[in-house]
Amino acid sequence: MRAAPQAPEGEQSRSVPLTATPLPAAWLSPSHQLGPTSRFLDVGSGYGKVVLHAALSGPQPPALAEGVEYVPARAAKAAAALHDLRRAAAGAAPVDAARVAAAARDRAALGARLAACELRQGDATAAGTLAHSHIYMYDKVFTPATLGALARQLSRAGGDPTAGTRPAVLVSYRRPCEWRKLGLARAWVQVSHVTMRTTGGQSFRAYVFARA
Repeated sequence: MRAAPQAPEGEQSRSVPLTATPLPAAWLSPSHQLGPTSRFLDVGSGYGKVVLHAALSGPQPPALAEGVEYVPARAAKAAAALHDLRRAAAGAAPVDAARVAAAARDRAALGARLAACELRQGDATAAGTLAHSHIYMYDKVFTPATLGALARQLSRAGGDPTAGTRPAVLVSYRRPCEWRKLGLARAWVQVSHVTMRTTGGQSFRAYVFARA
């Protein structure tokens, strides 16, 4: 699905189901979209659904689709689900594999996409520099301390943009003015906004930022 970029504020936003796409790449310029050299990170990845969407959606998977979840129980369930999917793709569970592989055209393609996934337990703010090109975070529940730490990480200029190790795109549920108060570098510019709709019918506005 393609669409023209939206104005940052004051215009009608689009409504995108969370189950359909984790990152509204269609609202970004081609240079900012997920591609084979991209490194995707979901901060606070829960059960890993957004990470799996990033790996399984689109014509080509990113080089890495990573999720970091702070709560051990959630991270364990996510890792177990990824393990089961990989077993299915390898043919250990033929019935499930046939159903899932059909969505990815064939089992080999599914296995290659799942190989790009990494789901782990940890604290993303303790990682120092974020070596990822595309960062998604459902940050409505993050504490001010966590948000401040993430703002500092995102403001660092490290990494190589050609290798996908420098943050270039951020999707956040925090308004630009909130990020400015937290100290986010002005190199991050809001380029769009989109309404994300949960399976339970709740709608939240997400803000898309690109690094100049």
